[in-house]
Amino acid sequence: MSRAERSKVSDAIGVWLAVLTVACAVPFGGNIAAFWGVQAMLVGLTALVYGGVVAIQRRRRSTVGFSSIWHIAILWAVFCAAAIFQTVQSPAGLLQFTVPASGAVITPGTISLAPGQTALTAMQLAVYGIVFYLAVQLAGRGARSEVMLRVVFWLVVAVAIFGLLLSSTLGS
Repeated sequence: MSRAERSKVSDAIGVWLAVLTVACAVPFGGNIAAFWGVQAMLVGLTALVYGGVVAIQRRRRSTVGFSSIWHIAILWAVFCAAAIFQTVQSPAGLLQFTVPASGAVITPGTISLAPGQTALTAMQLAVYGIVFYLAVQLAGRGARSEVMLRVVFWLVVAVAIFGLLLSSTLGS
């Protein structure tokens, strides 16, 4: 694969990632599991395509090496692991809470009192981490960094204007 072909593929993945970033902000603040599932699938497929391109270009090194972002990657992995750990079934009777007013004993099956929501949060964290990694890799070289910066800037402006409109029209 020539350098021009690699650049075209990286440009296409960069544009797709920018479109995906804008599309992800549309239902921002909503915890609709179906949306997050579709988003996780799209981000995962994008990561697979990028990984395939890198694998085909065997001699190509990462734009931004792990040595530059290891501390962020470790914190992200620990945070994801903590969220997943909260959804694991606990042994019977290990966790018990007593309600002071009634004396009732609550024995949840997991550390999280809402394991479904915690699993959704773990999926969201995984998606955020993969998008971060792809954005760092794709925006690390050339004019793509400027394009992606402009996309993120205008996305933030659009979300702020939308928030102001909602705040002024709904009064909350």
